[in-house]
Amino acid sequence: MYAVDVTDRSISVSQTIKIQGPVCSTILHLRGLVYHGYYHFTCQIVDQSGNIWYHDGMSTRRTSTKEGKFGTASQPNLEIESSAL
Repeated sequence: MYAVDVTDRSISVSQTIKIQGPVCSTILHLRGLVYHGYYHFTCQIVDQSGNIWYHDGMSTRRTSTKEGKFGTASQPNLEIESSAL
């Protein structure tokens, strides 16, 4: 898990991130985004096929809703939590 606070920052979401260590670098693949707001957490999960799933325990309960595919024109805006759109 790699956590980054992007509050009040302009961001661009990429499918990978490269982390440079003292000896070598590591490439991490995006697998999920967690949003905090309205006094609870929601998330978008990216599966190995690139499908994006939305989960909010208050509205979707125990299920996740498929939102699109990573890297397609119909991809949801990952910079904004889905229920805020």
